Parts: sequence; C-alpha cells; structure tokens
Amino acid sequence: MQRLRYLIALPAAIMLVLAGYGASSLMAGASSTPTGYFACLQGGTLSKVGTKSPTCVAPAKVITWSQVGPTGATGPQGIQGATGAQGPAGPAGSSGIAGPAGPAGSSGIAGPAGPAGPQGSTGATGPAPAGGLYLSMIGCPWGKNVSPPGFSSDAVYTNRYVYSICQF
Repeated sequence: MQRLRYLIALPAAIMLVLAGYGASSLMAGASSTPTGYFACLQGGTLSKVGTKSPTCVAPAKVITWSQVGPTGATGPQGIQGATGAQGPAGPAGSSGIAGPAGPAGSSGIAGPAGPAGPQGSTGATGPAPAGGLYLSMIGCPWGKNVSPPGFSSDAVYTNRYVYSICQF
C-alpha cells in the first residue's frame, strides 16, 4: 500500500513543482538549455525543492529532473543603440548607361553689334541708258553737255539754279 501511495504521490508532487517552476520559467524566459531541478523525497512528500542539489536527511532521498518549457513571447523593441564607427569605403561601381538628350535650351540674348567692316572696292560702272538725257544742276561731264542753242549752261532761272542738259 505504501508503494502505491508513493507511486501516486511522487508524480503528483512532481507535477505541482513543474507547474510552479514552469510558470516562473515562462515569466523569466525559458532557455534552450534544460534547467535541472532537485528535491528531497520522503514518504511521497517533496521538500527542499530548487535548482541546487540539497542535503537530505535519511530516510529522504535526493531526486532530480529537468524540463525545457515552451518559447516565450517576443519582448518589446529595445532602445536605439549608439551609432557605430564608419566602415571602409566600398569598391567603385560601374558606370551607368548614358541618359537621353535633354530638351533644347532657350535662345540667348542678342550680343552687341560688331565693329564696322573695311570699305569695299568701287564696283564697275553700269551701262548708260541708250540716248537718254538728264537735267543737271551741277553741270555735265566733259563732252556730254547737249543743251540746245539759247539754253546756255550759264542761264539763271527764277529759282537761281543753273541747269544743264546732259547726255548719258
């Protein structure tokens, strides 16, 4: 009968201890390394439960077990750390492809007028009209005066100009 009581009490005691330590493990965060638990067992009763091996008084025996609990929830975001040191410069990248030509720019303002050019050479005299006559106030070229008789190149008219009839 005592053995039956021992077989029932021991698992119940272990379950109670595990439930208590399991809850504390969930709060403290379970690690991936199993934690060892120790206790003194005497007559189906556990005493001196902890993570270090106790000194048990006879007839109590030291028992041990371990448990890895489920992974806990992710904690809150930590505060921003200090800025790290500047890293070395990376290698130069390859040149990119040429982009399309941009739109034409607007016309600029007109520049100042340039200096006057040199005097050009005198062009050739064009042909004279055939048999034409003209009235001159300054006289005719040599041999071109064709004023009729009585129409002298010295004649003075009412407007005080002297006229000559010249041939082209």
